[in-house]
Order: sequence, then C-alpha cells, then structure tokens
Amino acid sequence: MANREINLERLLRKKIIRLTTVLFFFSTTLFAQAKATSRQLAINDKVPNLTLSQILNFNQKSAEFSSFRNKALVLDFWATYCSPCIAEFPKMDAMQKKYGKNIQFLLMNTYASDTVEVLEKFLAAQKAKIKDFALPIILNSAEIKNVFPVNTMPHYIWIGADGRIKAITRADQLTEENVSRLIAGLSLNLKTKKD
Repeated sequence: MANREINLERLLRKKIIRLTTVLFFFSTTLFAQAKATSRQLAINDKVPNLTLSQILNFNQKSAEFSSFRNKALVLDFWATYCSPCIAEFPKMDAMQKKYGKNIQFLLMNTYASDTVEVLEKFLAAQKAKIKDFALPIILNSAEIKNVFPVNTMPHYIWIGADGRIKAITRADQLTEENVSRLIAGLSLNLKTKKD
C-alpha cells in the first residue's frame, strides 16, 4: 500500500511539472507575441498611419498621421502635472506660428486622468497666457501609447516630412536651429533620450 501511495505521489508530481512547463511556455509565447505587436518605434522607423481620435485646438476633431504628409512633425508627450513640459509650450507655439507651413507640433497627452474636461480648462488657461495659442492637444490613447511608450517627460519624437522618425529627445534639444534642420530634411545629430 505504501509503495502504491509513493507511485501515485510521483505520478502526481510528474503531472504538475508537465502542467507547469506547458503553462510557462504558453505564457512566454504570449508575452513574446504581445511584445512583438507593440514594438516601440526607433529612429529611422516609418511611423504607421495612426488615427489621432480626439484633438483639441485644431481644425479637425480627429486626423490621421497621413493628414500631415509633407510636413515635419514634433510630437511632444506631456501631462498637465508636468511643469517642465508646459514650460516649453511658449517656445513651441512661437515656432509653430513662424514655421507653420512646414511643421506641425502636436501636444500628445499621456495622462489618463487628463480628461476632455480637464484639457479644455487647461487649453483655456493656455489661451489666456499665450495670444492665439496654436498647438493642438491630442488626448491620451491606448493606440498611441502602444506605438510610442513613454516613461519620462518631457519626451519629443521628431518626424521628418518623409514620415520617418529622425530623433527622440528631451526638452534641451528643442531649439529653433534643430527645428529648421528637421524642416530642411537635414540630419539631426541629437542625443537620443533613453527612458
């Protein structure tokens, strides 16, 4: 009887080990597939034609990246609690007004608690501070987060008129000289931000 109990115990252990192994490989495969489908874009990658589904302060309520074809783009990832992000808005607004035919700055909100109502109030405050505030605000979206995961802010993604990522930087790289180079299609030898 004791021998039979030992054999049952061994059989049970073997089944648990097999089941654990199968579950481990299954979960590892799922994780790898999820990671592959949400690969973070890098410099020189072509930006997919994503939909920007909720836009404030723009002539359209939604748009696709292809709407900005033949224009350089600077995506500014920010949140209403990020004072260093907000401190850059006047500089970007001035460059938007100066170079608007050739570039579009987009304020890509990343904070889930920044609802439409919160951002509308924020926008009203910016318009009170900056005459004719010209920067569109893109509401937080899961699709954008999957393609452009951001851990720290400010975070800028520079996209050439060809739709390819030219640089990923911090705020200190956001200068008129660098923006002029982006518009002209010249190389940007900017320090890449690592999150």
